[in-house]
Formats: sequence, structure tokens, C-alpha cells
Amino acid sequence: MSAKLVTVVGATGQQGAAVVAAFSNNPAYRIRGLTRNDQSAAAKKLAAEGVEVVRFDINDAGSIAAAFEGSSIIYAVADFWSLYQEHGAQKAKEIETAHGAAMARAAAAVPTLEHYIWSTLPRSAPGYPVYHFDSKHDVDAVIKADAALLAKTTFLVVCFYASNLQLACMRPYWLDGVDKYVQFVTYPADTPIPFVGDVSNITPFVRAVVEQAAKTQNGAYVVAAVATLTAEEWLALWAAARGGGAQVELVTVSKEDHERLFPHPRWTEEWALMMDYFKYVPASQWLDEGSNILDAGALSVTPAVTMEQWAKTYKLPDASQAQVIDSAKFGSIPSVSPPGEYDGRTVWVPPGTSRQGLKDRPFLVFDPDFLDIIGNEPKLTIIAETEKDPLFHEAVVWIPETDEVFFAQNAGSPDAGTGLNKSSIIQKVSVAEALQIAHRNKTGHVKVETVTSDPPVINPNGGTNYKGNILFAGEGMGNKTASALYSVNPLPPYNATILVNNFFGRQFNSLNDIGINPRNLHIYFTDPLYGYFQAFRPPPALPVQVYKLNPDTMAITVVASGFDQANGITFSPDGEYAYVTDTGANHGFFGYDASRPATIYRFDVAHDGTFENRKTFAFADNGVPDGVHCDSKGNVYAGCGDGIHVWNPSGKLLGKIFTDGTAANFQFVGDGKMIICAETRLYLALFAAKAAPIH
Repeated sequence: MSAKLVTVVGATGQQGAAVVAAFSNNPAYRIRGLTRNDQSAAAKKLAAEGVEVVRFDINDAGSIAAAFEGSSIIYAVADFWSLYQEHGAQKAKEIETAHGAAMARAAAAVPTLEHYIWSTLPRSAPGYPVYHFDSKHDVDAVIKADAALLAKTTFLVVCFYASNLQLACMRPYWLDGVDKYVQFVTYPADTPIPFVGDVSNITPFVRAVVEQAAKTQNGAYVVAAVATLTAEEWLALWAAARGGGAQVELVTVSKEDHERLFPHPRWTEEWALMMDYFKYVPASQWLDEGSNILDAGALSVTPAVTMEQWAKTYKLPDASQAQVIDSAKFGSIPSVSPPGEYDGRTVWVPPGTSRQGLKDRPFLVFDPDFLDIIGNEPKLTIIAETEKDPLFHEAVVWIPETDEVFFAQNAGSPDAGTGLNKSSIIQKVSVAEALQIAHRNKTGHVKVETVTSDPPVINPNGGTNYKGNILFAGEGMGNKTASALYSVNPLPPYNATILVNNFFGRQFNSLNDIGINPRNLHIYFTDPLYGYFQAFRPPPALPVQVYKLNPDTMAITVVASGFDQANGITFSPDGEYAYVTDTGANHGFFGYDASRPATIYRFDVAHDGTFENRKTFAFADNGVPDGVHCDSKGNVYAGCGDGIHVWNPSGKLLGKIFTDGTAANFQFVGDGKMIICAETRLYLALFAAKAAPIH
């Protein structure tokens, strides 16, 4: 008998991943995982585990139908929260309900379907609206209107995640002086909360739903909850597991004050509505009258992780190397330096802090969402340094197969200036050795090894991975050595090949950075005038532009122009957006002009790979944004005058990794690890964010 096909919507999300786990390693099933981004690290991990990963567009009925084709079991879930952050509660509700209805209709048309599981929530009650409840519960009516589909359907009510404690609006915050954790909430301490607990508890519920289909189909509601605790009990359970007499207090504030503390889009308004519902609406009114309701006891479900076990192992973001920067303190300050005193290199110290304090606690939190990025124990460690020679400058590239990081020194000795004495050195270090130093298993610095390519890459600047090799942007030298794009083997003898060194017979100015479009794997590169500005290249013969190289045909296309100095380039993980930094404020030997761009622009990437709809995404408040990369969630990181700046996909500054000086370039070296080149210092940063896929 052939294995049944189980299709899981949102397979790379935390709920979807728990559903996949319910069917993994069972020869009776084969799994198809649906995701918006089939190139994400999570998607690739699923594929490596034998899951059929399929890219899925929930806004396209044809895509849904194709994704569901041949399925015996479909687990469907929709995403309210990303819609909420973009559109607000009412519009998010309408869109999510439409998504759920579209999936239900598509499932009803699948002739092989045996079991449809819809991830739903309770219904609102008069006076207690909860938008993310109704957005799912309204889909129940669509399913119930189709008798044939209803006969195959289980409504799974996934209750409250214990890990919601990490959300900015739910998190207990440590207060110095008071010496206790305080959780600011809008609801009474005795508010009852139904918990599914650890997300892994979804797995045994889904397994029970399928194994006991005779009980769970025909529109039964299965309530996935392992415990009901009051808000105070939940917090006390976490505190007791901390040990050492950890003190914690729940402080109730008005909804207005809570919203001011944690403004949209931090889920604050919707969370307050939900907690009012839990407090004041009896559980007997949560589901439609006459519903067949099954709980853990009815299905003999044993939780994978009890609430007590969760509390003992769960850690909040609460790091000694992080500090919150209160933006309200510098909206208006007594003394603001005159414009003429700003030279792009002055490190600004926010009121209430000191330069040494920033160095001691270098993860600077400008927005609570940055706490989710840095995680529980962020750490910044110097792994190599020099007295004055900027060995650690540009072109940071990680090779996963060898766990080595390559980078370039192309700035030359400060004593020599740059000009025709400019350096042309590629170097590498071991990430494993860097981790030993960061974890204090080894003292001193990492070994910095010089790499000599054959032929040499002349003045390497930007770099990136590409199909197992390294692409370097070589700036060239003088009139005779043209700026070029090189492909270098990351293994000895480091043989190099010039891919392109001209645009229809004209030399490039001085190629700077390279990005790979994850959609088409074409090569994009920038070409500013820094070779001329630093007196090692002749006057330009081309405008400052961004180019696209099709590696199959070797055709070169101009995709963007109109910059002062196009510098760094990267793409969002899904390839929908391109980010280009403009460092026009820095004109090399011609000086620094603060009135020129220190800006990141965002472009829409058209289906043919060209750029359109340029938008000002962000402006760097210190220095210029040089190298630029995204993490797996699309947050944007740029190397600036005082370290790494991090913005969310909407362009809001979330935080910084302070390096007390210019950090021109950097790169993720796997999930939760980043190498930062800061001229005379090489850093390893450890934090929670996951890397975008490399190509």
C-alpha cells in the first residue's frame, strides 16, 4: 500500500513544523510542506529531511489547488499576525478569513482527500471582540456549509503558546534598583489562560486527531490545551524555575499606557482584547452551541512537554551585553552640535549613556523587537586586532563546507595613505577557532591566514558566495589593470577566473559589492567612483550604476542608476526586494559631505530581474551604510560608522551592534553567528537571528 500524502500549510512556521513532526519517520505517510519561501534555511532543512517542499502563494487559487493535489490529509493554517502588522486588525481579519475560505474550497475539490484539519480559534462574544479569533472561526462556517467537506473535517483549536512570554508586550522586564522582574499587563492577575504550552505539544494532538479520525471528524472541535493557568500562576511558574529566589510582579496598567509602552505593531491591542475575553467570557461560550468538543483527556493525549518542564528550560531575552536606548530622551536635547562639526566619523553617544558604557554593553536596543533578534545571550568578542593597520575591512564571505571566513584588506596602511600604494590582500580565519575564543575555551586571537589567489584579485572589495566559489569585486589599479568581477575557488590553489571586466568595451570605475538574486541566481554588482576618489583609478568612463550579469548568457544589463555612490547590495530572502546603499557622503580624498546620501534604497525586483519603484528605506545616523545583508526574516543589517545597524523590513531602526568605529562589512556565518570587519578589529557576534540562505 502506497504512503498517504500529508500536505502541511506553513510547514516552516512553528505550528507547521510541529505538524510535520507528527508524521515524520512514519512510512505510512509522505509529507508535502507548503511555504512562501522554498529557499529559506527552514525550507532547505525540511527538504534535507525528506519533505517535499513546495512554494505556495495563498493569494493564488491556482497555486493552492496545485499544492493540494493528490493529498489524503491536509493541515491548513493561516497567518494573521504578519497581516496585522501591515494592515491593522480589521483588514487582517478580512484577508485571513478569505485565505482560510480559499483553502477550504480548494480542499473540497481534491478527490483523494480523506481528512481536512483546520487550525481554528474560538468565536468572539458580544462586547469582547477578538479579531484573530474571528478571522479563523469565520472560516468554520464556510466549511460547515459544505456537508461533504465537513464530514472529513476536524477543527483543531490551538491554545496559548507558553513562549508568548518572550513577546515585547508580554515579557517580564528586570528593573535595576527594584531588583525584580515586572510584567506590565492590561488584565487582572487571576485571568485564566488555556495553554497548549510548548509548541511541540501540537505534535501529539495532531497525531491523535488522525489516529482517532472516527472520533475527530464530522466537524468535531479538538481543544489543544495541556493546562489552564491564571496569568499570575504562569508568571510564578516561570519565576520559580529561575531559582535563587527570583522575584516577579504582575503590574496592571491601562490599555492606553500599555499601547504607549508597546505601540503597534507589537500585538498589544489584540493581546489586550484576547485577555479580556479569557477573563470575562465563560469557556462554555467559546464554541458554537451543540459542538462536539474533545479535549486531551478524551483523546488520551500526553503532552510532550509539561508546563513545569517548559518553565525549567525556557530562557527570556535578558542579556548582560544588551541595553535599552530610550529614544524619548533625545527627541529634544539641550545642546546639539553645529553641522560643521560633523565629519561622519564622530561617534554620537545618546543621553544617559557613555562611550564606555556602549562598549561594555554593545547590543543597543532601540525597539523591543530587537530583543527577539539578539535572543537570550548576545555576545560580542574581539577575535583579532592590530594596532593601526586596517587588516579587517571588506568582502566578508563564509564557506560552510570548510567553516572558514574570507575577507579583504584593501585600505592599506594609514601611514601610506591609499593611492597607488593600496593593498590587495585576501585573508581567512576559522569560525571554529573564533567560537573557541568566544566561549573562552581558548585565549588570544584567531590565526589570520593570507590567501594568494592565482591570478591575484586586484584590490578585492565586495564578495559573496556563488555555487561553491567566491565572487570578488576587484577594484583594479591604475589605467592598465581593469576593475573586474572574479570567481575564486575557496580551496588551494585558490585559482581565480575573471568573469567580466568591461561594459561593452569600457572599463568599469571600481566595482564595489555583489549580491545574488535568490529568484534567478543572477549576479548583481555596484560600480561607484571610489577608485578615482582614492587616487588609484583614472577618471570614470561610466556613470555610477548597478549591473546584472546573467551567468548563463554572460549578458550584462544596467538595472539602476541615479546614485551618488552605489555601494553595498543585497536582496530580501524571497527576492522581492533589492537593497542598495548609497555612500555619497564619503568622497574619499575629496572629503566628507554630510549633505550627501548615507542612505539605503529599496527597489522592487521585477520578474525579469530589473529594478523598479525606488524607495528611501533608511538613513544611517553615523557614517555611511556600506556592506548590507538580510537575515532569514528580512530584517536589514548594514555596516555603518559606529557598528552594525539593524532595521525591520519597514525601515524602522531596531538596534545596533556597537563597535566604537567603522564596521564596513560583515557576514552571517551560519545561524546566530556573524563576523564583523571593523578595520583594526575583527569581531564574532553571537545572537539569535538566523541567516538568510546563501547561494
